[in-house]
Amino acid sequence: MLDVTDTDFSWGDREFSPRTVDWNTYLGFSDNPVQRDTDAKIEEDSFKKKMRTYHPTHRVIYTGVIAQEFIHPTDANKTYKVGEEVLGDGHSRRLWYENNPHSKPKDFLCLSIPINNWEELVMLYRLFDSPFDVEDSEDRIFGAARAVLRPLGVSLKDKRLLKSSPYEYAANLVYPDEFKRGETSTNHTAVTLIKYFKDAITWLQDEVFADKEMGKKQKLNNVIITALLASYYRYAHEPLKLALVKEWVIKVSGDKTNHDPDDGKYNAVTLFLDGWKTISDDRPLYCLGSGILQTNFRSEVSEGFVLLHIDKYVAGETNKRQTHPDYMKVEKKSYRNKWQEDMGDILLTKKRSEALESAFNITTTEASKVSL
Repeated sequence: MLDVTDTDFSWGDREFSPRTVDWNTYLGFSDNPVQRDTDAKIEEDSFKKKMRTYHPTHRVIYTGVIAQEFIHPTDANKTYKVGEEVLGDGHSRRLWYENNPHSKPKDFLCLSIPINNWEELVMLYRLFDSPFDVEDSEDRIFGAARAVLRPLGVSLKDKRLLKSSPYEYAANLVYPDEFKRGETSTNHTAVTLIKYFKDAITWLQDEVFADKEMGKKQKLNNVIITALLASYYRYAHEPLKLALVKEWVIKVSGDKTNHDPDDGKYNAVTLFLDGWKTISDDRPLYCLGSGILQTNFRSEVSEGFVLLHIDKYVAGETNKRQTHPDYMKVEKKSYRNKWQEDMGDILLTKKRSEALESAFNITTTEASKVSL
C-alpha cells in the first residue's frame, strides 16, 4: 500500500538517465502492466485537442530498465528479463503517433531509471498518475485488472465493476486492518485491490451479471456493488448461501417484489426496494443514509442497509413493512459496523481452520470442528 511520496518507499540515489531514441526504439518498449485503456484514451476529445498542437513535452517519454530479473506476480509465463525496457508513460502518445504518423517527432528524449522488482515497476507508472483524478478512476481499475486478471484469462469489461470506489470501500469492510475506509486508490494500490477481489469480480461479472435473468429496472449503484463485493467473501465457502446472494441481486435488478404475501410478511428484496426507492426523495429515512459512497456516517448507514437486506434474504427472514428503523438499532451502530465485526470473526475462524489443516493434515471440515 505504498505511495510514491510514502517515506517507507525510496528510490535511493537512482536518477532518470537521458538519451535520444528513434521511433522504432520507442515502438519496442514494453507496455507497463497497469497501463490504462489506451484505445479509449486516444478517442477522448481532450486528448485529441492536446495532441493536435505540438508541445515539446510530447517528445519526452519515461521508461524503466529491468535491472534484476523477476516474475510477474499473477502470470507464471511472464518474466521481466534484465535489460527489458518498460514504459512509465507515453503509451497513449505512441498509439496516437501510430495512427497519425505525419505528426510524430523525428526522435524522442527518453528518460530511464533502473527497476528491480514488480512493486517498482508499478510505482514507475504511479509517478505520472494522480490518484485524485476522478476521471481516471476507471482507467486505474482497468489497468490493474489487465495486470492481475488477464494473465488468469479474465477480462474486466462490465462498467459496474470498473469504478474504483466500490473496491476501496469493500476492502475496508472485509479487511479493516489493512485498508482505510474510502482511501483513494493509486495505480499501485489498485493492483492490490484487484488481487484481493479477483474471485468476487469473476463471480459477479461471469456468473451474476451475465445471467439472462438480470434486469434493468433498478440501477445497481456503487453502494450496492460494494455490498456485493464484500458479501461474496462472507458466503463464498457456502455455495447455497452465495446462490441466494445472486438471487437477491437479480430480483432487485428486476424490481421483483413479493406483493401481498399470505402472512403479511415480505421478503428482503421487497423490504429493500421499499426503502431504497425513497433515497431519491429530498429527505430519505434516516436509516437509509445518502445512497452515496462517502467517508461519513450517512454513507455507512447506506452500506449497512444494503448488507442487512442481503443477509436477511440469505437467512430467509421476512418482516412486515415499515420496520426499517428497527433493523438499524444495533447498539447505536449502523449495521455496517456489526457486519464488519462479524466478518472479522469469520476470517479469524477461517485462518484458524487453515492453520490446523496445514499443521495436522486434516480436512477443512475436521479443522472447523477442532477450532470450536
